[in-house]
Amino acid sequence: MSLIKQNQNKLWAIFASVLFHLLLLLFMMLESKQQIASTDTIPPEILLQLDNLEQLLDEPMPILADNKGEKAVSTNLKSNAEQPKLEEVKPLPEQFFATEKIDSVEISHAKAAVEALLPPPPPPAQDTVAKDLKQAIQKSDSMRAQRAQLFADLEFVKKNYKTIQSLRKVFAFAKKAREMKERLDKELTTIHGSSERRKAIKRMEKEVWASFEYEARRMSTSQGKLLLKLLARETGQTGYAIVKEYKGALPAIFWQGVAQMFHQNLKSSYDSLGEDALLEQIVKKYEKKEIK
Repeated sequence: MSLIKQNQNKLWAIFASVLFHLLLLLFMMLESKQQIASTDTIPPEILLQLDNLEQLLDEPMPILADNKGEKAVSTNLKSNAEQPKLEEVKPLPEQFFATEKIDSVEISHAKAAVEALLPPPPPPAQDTVAKDLKQAIQKSDSMRAQRAQLFADLEFVKKNYKTIQSLRKVFAFAKKAREMKERLDKELTTIHGSSERRKAIKRMEKEVWASFEYEARRMSTSQGKLLLKLLARETGQTGYAIVKEYKGALPAIFWQGVAQMFHQNLKSSYDSLGEDALLEQIVKKYEKKEIK
């Protein structure tokens, strides 16, 4: 009893397997019976055709003899007798194959019309290669020119490095001085009294000192000279002429003496075509941002 309990699970598995195989066998037997029953039921049309075929096979076939005494077999099927005979094919008349002669002028006109309808032929491969080669050469020349220009700009900056550095520092002051002068001239056109004129000039003088005194005291001698050159370029007047116009001759002489103590000259003019041609070139490049 203990042995049965120990193998209870195995016994159930064996029982289930046997039951499954029995059911499978029963299903296969039922399936085969259905197939046999389906084959027994043959449609009546097929049976009728089979009977006709048996009758044709049972009929005796006649034997025919030719002139040489040999026997030949001929079929007596109705299907062969009922087939319609093919009509004899009549040969085509010779005029059907005759071709009319075409004039050579008509052929040339037809050829020209066809060529006009067709798209133009593509250019030869040799022309395409030549065109690509020309474009490549032009691109190479352009790159070579750009590289040469870059080296030329670098060389230009290297030779004029000190002037360019000073220009970056003082050029903005020259621009601002021109704006202040233009604003003062516009204001003086509306003033008729001498006292009001002196007050307007005094206000502008204070504004100039507030804007430039701190930076002017820290400029080098070369930067101061460059500022006077740029001031003459922007305003069209020397520093001496500007002081004389607004303050008078004596103040202009006084400030000229002070400038000479610091190795400066308020009477410095600007000649873009002469001695200042190189400076003009540098300024133009700087304005165009070609010098960074």
